[in-house]
Amino acid sequence: MTIAASSDPRAQVPVGKAVTAGRLFVIFMGPSLGGLAPLGLALDQPALAAHFGGGAEGMLQAGTVFTAPSLAIIVGAPLGGYLAERFGYRMTMLVALLVYSLMGVAGLVLDGYLPLFATRLVLGLAAGAVMAVYLALASAWYEGPARSKVLGFAVATSSIVGALALAAGGRLVDLGGWRAPFSMYFVGFITLAVAFLTVHGPFHKHAKAARAPGAPGQLRVIAQFWPVYLALLITSIGTFMPSAGGPFLLKANGISGATQAGYILSVGSISAIFTAAAYGFVRRWVSDWSLFFAIPALMGLGLALAPSFYNWVALLAIFLLIGLGTGFKAPTAASILMANSPPEVRAAAAGLNFSCIFLGQFLGPFVLRLLTGPFGIHGAFIGIGATLMLSGTVIWATGVGKEKPKLMEAA
Repeated sequence: MTIAASSDPRAQVPVGKAVTAGRLFVIFMGPSLGGLAPLGLALDQPALAAHFGGGAEGMLQAGTVFTAPSLAIIVGAPLGGYLAERFGYRMTMLVALLVYSLMGVAGLVLDGYLPLFATRLVLGLAAGAVMAVYLALASAWYEGPARSKVLGFAVATSSIVGALALAAGGRLVDLGGWRAPFSMYFVGFITLAVAFLTVHGPFHKHAKAARAPGAPGQLRVIAQFWPVYLALLITSIGTFMPSAGGPFLLKANGISGATQAGYILSVGSISAIFTAAAYGFVRRWVSDWSLFFAIPALMGLGLALAPSFYNWVALLAIFLLIGLGTGFKAPTAASILMANSPPEVRAAAAGLNFSCIFLGQFLGPFVLRLLTGPFGIHGAFIGIGATLMLSGTVIWATGVGKEKPKLMEAA
């Protein structure tokens, strides 16, 4: 794959194969590092809880140390996008990767709940910045079909890295105790070295320079994408349902074996890897807008149907259907935003993209608990599924993601 000519004049610099490969590595590691920020300690929580003294208090402290990066990414992604527009993509990426790496491995030497919690918050801020800049860089270096393929492969890579992190995390705990999983964050230093050598380009001072007198400001331009962000937020809440509520639904439907339930729930994650990787190829026949309304419709249909089936084969097929929508979600939304955003606001638009995704993950458990109380787990799945199908219908009826915003057309 070669660097495509971009409409962004800042990116039109010929590069060799080695630099191209390095840039692809940085792009692919962008969402992977974002996912690794929380997932790296997923299986470390019991050991961390014991280290913090055990009991309910230890479990709470371990849980907050685990989830702290996810909360921080909600803020770090738009902040990183703003900093990238102000100080340049290269500088922001390098600083974010350095902070990410240092904060990630801090658990190898630090002790105590507050120091670990603080470093995990900063880790999440840096991870958000990395994710915002990787998407802006991908849009600056690639366009058209090449961009679609790169974004799809990047999301697929992040799913693979997430699965490997879960597998390696448990093994590291067994081998080296609660500190050992923090060693996985050394991958940030590797990404930093590659980015230092390959991420170049005049991505500087364009926010003010590119704005003509009387032209709309950055916030006004980005605000036009609010329907895309809202749809992404709702879909992200739905994405969380299989992992958050799936075990309870399967148990209520007679799937009591943990192993069998694990197979059913994991099929969605596995299918998401393949659909994300296939995104760039599917885009040759299907538009982003078609995918954008089909994603919540497919996911919603699967979530709404799941409570009605008690056979494990049928449930396996249903969660596979949900996973198909999940895999297309991130690259499709990113492609719509990057294709329609002017170069001077791409990093900021990318940051808000990831804020919506992680905010949806954060809100997911609260939405599930809110609906499960009065309606039960079956009613919760049906309600969330119906909401997603309605969202898909609204996207189709109103053309969200199909038409370029008016300020863009006037530019």
